[in-house]
Amino acid sequence: MIARLKKETRYEAEIMALNEVRRHGKDSGLPWPSARLSLIYEFDSVRKFQNRDDDGLIGWAKHSRDGLADAGIVENDRHFTVDVPRMRVSRDGGNRLIMLVTPIEEVQ
Repeated sequence: MIARLKKETRYEAEIMALNEVRRHGKDSGLPWPSARLSLIYEFDSVRKFQNRDDDGLIGWAKHSRDGLADAGIVENDRHFTVDVPRMRVSRDGGNRLIMLVTPIEEVQ
C-alpha cells in the first residue's frame, strides 16, 4: 500500500510538470542543468504543522521530486536546490504540497 502511494505521488508530480511544460511551450530549454525547488505545504489547520520540522518536510517531498526529474525538468533530482519549506493554513481547508520550480542561472 505504501509503495503504491509513493508510485502514485511520483507519477502525479510527473504529469503535473509535463502539463505545465506544455502550457508554457515546447521551447523551454529543458532539462535545466539545475533548479531551485520551493516547497509550500498547506494544511487544513495550524495544529497539523505546529510540531513539524523542515527536514522531515523535505524528505516528505522525495517522490514528488523524483516525478519532476521523470518529467525532464532536470536530469536527476540531485540537481535541485531545495529551499527551507514553508507551511501555511490552506484557504479551502485542504492539505497539499505546492512546488515552485525555477531554473538556476549558471554563473560564467
